[in-house]
Amino acid sequence: MTVKLNWIFGIFITLSIASCGSSKKKETLDKNEVVAKDLATKYNAVNNWDTTDSYTSRFQRIFIGQNKLMIFRGRIYDIVKRDSNYIVKVLDEREDATHNFLAVITFSSQQLDAVSIDNKSATGVFVIKVSKVTSSNPSLKEDEGSNGDDDTYTYTHLSDDRDKMITIFTGTAIDCHLEPFEESK
Repeated sequence: MTVKLNWIFGIFITLSIASCGSSKKKETLDKNEVVAKDLATKYNAVNNWDTTDSYTSRFQRIFIGQNKLMIFRGRIYDIVKRDSNYIVKVLDEREDATHNFLAVITFSSQQLDAVSIDNKSATGVFVIKVSKVTSSNPSLKEDEGSNGDDDTYTYTHLSDDRDKMITIFTGTAIDCHLEPFEESK
């Protein structure tokens, strides 16, 4: 009986410790979700555009044809100065996404200064006025085949694997909220 109780107690402790490590990540996701909902309400923007698999034409119809604003969550991976504006490239990094998304967002100097990126992390929620939606072309993929006599061969073909494809939204910034840096203790 004591061995069984120790075993159950050990499992309980292990699960408790494991859940502590992920609570900070879940807390950040919850904060971003609240911010996204608030911005969606404030700007009457589409927040759940990525919940169903869709062709590029659906995104074009919603964001360009119907002139709706988009809520895009992600991490800034590059900022490029072009003329008097800044092009901010944001990657959707959700692990559960069935498709890859990228936002190429034009910020004016004043908008970028107002965000004050220097004291914020690169992760946040962006409100975008989309002007263009494109998708990547299929990639070349190499596979092995067999002719049935234990002979294998390599062949190349076009692949539209969802994890290799990307939909790119180009537009202008309306608003954004970046997470503050976590101070280490």
